[in-house]
Amino acid sequence: MAWAGVSINGHTYLYIIRNGALTAQRYRDDTLRPIVVPYAAAIGDKSVLMEDNARPHRVLPVDNFLFEEGILRMDLSAYYPDMNPIERVWDILGRKFTGSFITPETIKRLESSFLQKLKRIPHPSLIPGVLGERH
Repeated sequence: MAWAGVSINGHTYLYIIRNGALTAQRYRDDTLRPIVVPYAAAIGDKSVLMEDNARPHRVLPVDNFLFEEGILRMDLSAYYPDMNPIERVWDILGRKFTGSFITPETIKRLESSFLQKLKRIPHPSLIPGVLGERH
């Protein structure tokens, strides 16, 4: 499993979730605290965190953490994933993998391939349907 964020200014680094499921505690400690908080601070007061309805995103400890950090969150419906800009980025990554003739043989190679393909995706504001109107 992987996690990443996009904004009009670029994207966060990719976080690969290893060794088990993403729990609320791991989401807070491994994603929100080290990635989202500094990224949101760099963006400033106009930063809004958009999340889907994954269980680790929707628990009281995460809600409290975001409130304490002053991070505004926009709730998105699980029924309309197209409203979440990151879903467009995941779609592009998925198509890059399905179009690949070489299948990574190990998890490490899959991660490496994933990171290389993510670097080749254009700036989020240039992708149709991400952070703006469809082109």
